[in-house]
Amino acid sequence: MSVSEPSSKWSDAVRSKPNKIDELIGDRVRLERERLGISAAVLAGRVGLTIEDLDACEQGRRRIGAALLMRIVQALNIPVKALFGDGFSPDRKNFPPGLEETQSFAESAEVVRLFVAFDAIVDSDDRQHLVELAETIARGRLN
Repeated sequence: MSVSEPSSKWSDAVRSKPNKIDELIGDRVRLERERLGISAAVLAGRVGLTIEDLDACEQGRRRIGAALLMRIVQALNIPVKALFGDGFSPDRKNFPPGLEETQSFAESAEVVRLFVAFDAIVDSDDRQHLVELAETIARGRLN
């Protein structure tokens, strides 16, 4: 297992620019915020963003990392599933190979915990090691 060169399409996707999935999640954040009657200024203040940054997230121009996602759902007092649940069907071609077959990956508590933990890792080498470890374990389970 090489750690010097990324072998994962997923690690490339994590660092990529916002995509259709980011737009869908941002739209869901806006819809939930409006449904609850919470202004952008109030939500931005609750989660530590400027109104402009929240607007960029809601419009899909800025990615919402796991830590921010958790702050948003806590501030709105909604389950994470509200942003990923019923009817969440992003364009699967935006996912790395193999992930498009995973239907409810974003709804599981384990995945949310993994996203939060991954987001807390600041060292890029440590992040890459974790991605490679997960891929190695997955290959062992799939074979």
